[in-house]
Amino acid sequence: MTFEQCDNCGKPTGHRRAFGWGTFFAVVLTAGLWLLTLPFYPSRCIVCGSGTARRRSPLLAAVLSGLFPGLGQLYNRERLKALLFVIGGVVTAVPFSLVDVDINLDNPAAVMRMVLLASLPFLIVALWSVIDAYRTARRPMEG
Repeated sequence: MTFEQCDNCGKPTGHRRAFGWGTFFAVVLTAGLWLLTLPFYPSRCIVCGSGTARRRSPLLAAVLSGLFPGLGQLYNRERLKALLFVIGGVVTAVPFSLVDVDINLDNPAAVMRMVLLASLPFLIVALWSVIDAYRTARRPMEG
């Protein structure tokens, strides 16, 4: 543990990671998979308990949201917004998987048009998620 001056309380202190009951229940409910996230927990001052704010990478947030809507919001620690984007992504992706697309080699443009129109709602949700995650990561940290 390194000793330095806390930005919040001004006292010479060390920093440690804070684990509580929420972490315990998350580990139990996910059968231990939550243990993989523990190194990413923020360090907190041992005197006043304030966290050291770390700036988030806008590029990483955008890439994660590009993989699937909501992952970038989860990286930005916006759990409710992440849940809403994941639900939106699933709801708009499921009808696309149910579309019966007949592949007609005589008219491939019509097939591509039908696939694009069927996937348009998901693409809108995904683009919205990427833009939101990027903008949120660029905002200055509160606290």
